[in-house]
Amino acid sequence: LANAAVPFYVYCKYKDTQSSDIAMSNIGDNTQPEVSTTILDWAAYYLYMATFISFFFEGFGAFWFGLAEAERGCNLHTPFKLITELSFWAAFNVWLQPLGTLTNIWFFIANREYLMKLRLREIWGPLWLNQKNNFRVKLDFNKGILSKICHRKPPELPTQEELDARLDEWIETWERKRIDAGRDTDNISIRHLESGAPFPVFTGSPTFRGTLFPTHDEWLYMRDHCEDYLSLLPWERVYAPEKFLRWYPSHREQIVSFLQEPYDFKVRREVWMFGYGSLISPDSPPAGLTKDQKKQIIPYWLKEQAGYRRVWNYRHGPVGINAFGLEKVNDKDNSNTNRDQGNNGDSDGAMNIAGCVYPMDYEKASDLFSYREEGYELLFVHEDYFHAMHPDFCLPKGIGYVWVCGQPTLKCKDSSSDKCNIMECKRHNPTIDSPILQSYIDTVLQGALRYSTAGRGHVDGMNFAAAILKSTSGWDYPWFNDRLLAGRPWTFLPQYKLIDGLLSTCPTSRNAFVKRLNTAMQCYVEKQPMLEYEKEE
Repeated sequence: LANAAVPFYVYCKYKDTQSSDIAMSNIGDNTQPEVSTTILDWAAYYLYMATFISFFFEGFGAFWFGLAEAERGCNLHTPFKLITELSFWAAFNVWLQPLGTLTNIWFFIANREYLMKLRLREIWGPLWLNQKNNFRVKLDFNKGILSKICHRKPPELPTQEELDARLDEWIETWERKRIDAGRDTDNISIRHLESGAPFPVFTGSPTFRGTLFPTHDEWLYMRDHCEDYLSLLPWERVYAPEKFLRWYPSHREQIVSFLQEPYDFKVRREVWMFGYGSLISPDSPPAGLTKDQKKQIIPYWLKEQAGYRRVWNYRHGPVGINAFGLEKVNDKDNSNTNRDQGNNGDSDGAMNIAGCVYPMDYEKASDLFSYREEGYELLFVHEDYFHAMHPDFCLPKGIGYVWVCGQPTLKCKDSSSDKCNIMECKRHNPTIDSPILQSYIDTVLQGALRYSTAGRGHVDGMNFAAAILKSTSGWDYPWFNDRLLAGRPWTFLPQYKLIDGLLSTCPTSRNAFVKRLNTAMQCYVEKQPMLEYEKEE
């Protein structure tokens, strides 16, 4: 509309000038009258020229956009996408920059958005800011001359009062969503770091000797030879590149850069979670993770001082499966714990639990514990009860508490009873109608085996899988081999020898492994009491 008004403005301004020219020509005076240039004239010139400049850059960007779209699916690294973003940025900001930027700066200051480390993209543009709106060039303000000029201080860690206030906010949000979902709000536990108590020292042995994640050069080679690094089912071979990016989404250098960013909950609105079951596998990640969050699934220890151990105690009654869950250990039992992770057989005390930590959006985490993991209690564990499996990949300081799926819910008040027919009652050991399934174990261990790297780390994935088995108790229950073609497992599970070898030699699972049954021996009539009870309810 403004551009349409430019010709009308020019006509109105110079209409009187043209009349004066005619009058002067009648008396023989050819002197041109002077016309002063005002701010409105410069604004008209700008609007008139901005139209052509914007159209030029928009057409220029469309050309590079076509080239950028054409390279999709190819292993090419070209600046086509960056040129496209620069062209479109120039096309729209030539027109919107003056008024729009001034408006955004006003809101930027009025709303104190600078405290949230937001950056005005219309000023810096895609040449300086990446897709995450962070500067492409990272300057270290704590070293060299920049430290003397800027005097930038590292972020302060939150106090215990701030951590408690943050924890209260988390609990309030979780309770609100639980009520909205029609569920109770009693299943919640908090493992604080006791004041005056000694710092919980990790007592286990090292697991990873390599780089944990492949370096950038190794990752590029793995990407180009992805079929050599994946366990592919027959119908997955066509989609091998897509599966590789799902199983190996990033490399060591990028993950280290993610973890070096200061943690600020008010800015990032992220929490850290600990998964110890099927969430370890990239084929069954928690819903809601962003692309960058999926890259930060890092092996970690939950220390035995937290007072828990991992057992088979989550019964999913409707489908007939038993999965991993935590069991709280009394202080009396914990005092007699064999603190060595290489102990033989099951232990009645707490143990170091091998799993993975990963970041997640705060609201998504509340939804996860309100809907998907409704059968578990929500457990908050202080960050000092966790230990990194590799010194280069540690949790950011100041996260406070880590979200964990705690003990399964209990309705019948007797978790040792195998006569409970309440489907909502989850905390029960495996039975014939809800057994341990080999497919669940395969999912967990395949997710662990992917953490193998070149050189000294070529057996790290196997060590991590062994650590998961050694830190799991309660195997001496019904265990069914439900693999596809269980009699010919190599058809659909190329890693079956490695997995069965770990299960048959691990001290905690070897006795139960020899008693593993085929699923053909299960009769569905075993679930009849539970189904009858549900029908009566």
